[in-house]
This record gives sequence, structure tokens and C-alpha cells, in this order.
Amino acid sequence: MILYIDSREPQTIKEVVSEFFAREGIQSVVQELPEGDFKFDKIIFERKEINDFVSSIKDKRYKSQKRKLLIKQNEGYHIYYLIHGMHRDLSDENYLSKKAVAGAIASLNEYGIGTLMCNRYDLEMLCHLMYGVIRKFNDEKICEPVYVQPDNASWTVKALMCISGVGRETAENIAKHIPHLSIFYRSKREDMKKALLDVKGVGSKTADNILDEIVDEVLDKKKK
Repeated sequence: MILYIDSREPQTIKEVVSEFFAREGIQSVVQELPEGDFKFDKIIFERKEINDFVSSIKDKRYKSQKRKLLIKQNEGYHIYYLIHGMHRDLSDENYLSKKAVAGAIASLNEYGIGTLMCNRYDLEMLCHLMYGVIRKFNDEKICEPVYVQPDNASWTVKALMCISGVGRETAENIAKHIPHLSIFYRSKREDMKKALLDVKGVGSKTADNILDEIVDEVLDKKKK
């Protein structure tokens, strides 16, 4: 098996991780990864500096990034967040309360995304955390959320709930009205929005959020 390292990772990280895993008999390859920063078989690690993690919470990137990882989880990947740094390492401009940071971490775990934290200066521990997960990994183990919704909410509902302004009830209404969002992709944006506005609980702003965070992204990928 090969550990893939995202080419956009800092050079120091790439060197330390490569050397560590070489000692453990695991070859590493540096290349640009579409999701995550490290990938080993069916495991994806998303490394986040604590300041970047908090920044993503503030500017809403966190929900979009979580949604992308949940898509991979739905494909059978086991997802882990590696938060590099502790709350005390937050800069003044990035400060967020412990309660808010803990809430974001709890949300990741609720959706089955494991969260691992270590000191920002301890690169060896970062490697040990990944290696520990890899050693315990069983590719036959079913990938499922730690927290199971009482009514077994569908993937569509869970994905929609990651979007700003979409609560559980609204997500369920959309899923019932439009079971597969993929049917939208052949339509014009204004037609998609009109269909969403027909759903109970969806206003103009929420419809735009859905189109911006899901539909537009898929359309962009199809153009490439």
C-alpha cells in the first residue's frame, strides 16, 4: 500500500511524513489530491492547522469542506480530521471560544468524521496518529457515522443539512420533493431555483445557498 501526500502540503510536512512512513516500510508518493491531504487505501486524512480550522468555521468553508468529505464517506472512505494545534495556539484575529471550536469538532464526529488533535510543533505525533489509524484499518469494515439518525436519514438529507439555512425538516422536504438532486444538472439555474422554491421551508436565500454549494460545483466539474 502507498501513502499519498498532497503536493500542496508544506515541504517540511512532506519530508517528515515521508521519512516516518519509510521507516515503517510504507512508501509515500507526493501528488495533488482532489480531497484530503493524505490518502492511504480507503482512508482520507484532512490536515488542518488550528488557525485555518477556526478560520474555515468563521467564513463557512467548514460546512462546504465537510460536505465534500461526506461525499467520499458515502463512497466507502473512512475520513479523519487531523487538527494540528490546540486552542491556545489561536491567533488574536482568529480567536473563537472553546465552546464554538468544540461544537465544530463534535459536528464532525457526529457525521462519522474522526477528529484527532496534536501539538502544532509535534510532527512526529502527527505521523503517529496517522500510522495508528492505518494499523487499525480494516478495509472490510463498514464505513458508517458514529451517530446514527433515529430514522436513518438519507445521504441527501445529511448533505443538505450541511448547507447554511437548511435544517433537518427543510432537508427532508427537499429530499421528498427532489429525491435525487442530480436531475437538476440538466436544467438552467433559474429552473432549478423555481423547483426548490416549490418546497416547503425553502426561501430565495436558502435556494441560492443550495445552488451555490452543490449544483454550481457539479456544473463546474462537468465543464472541465
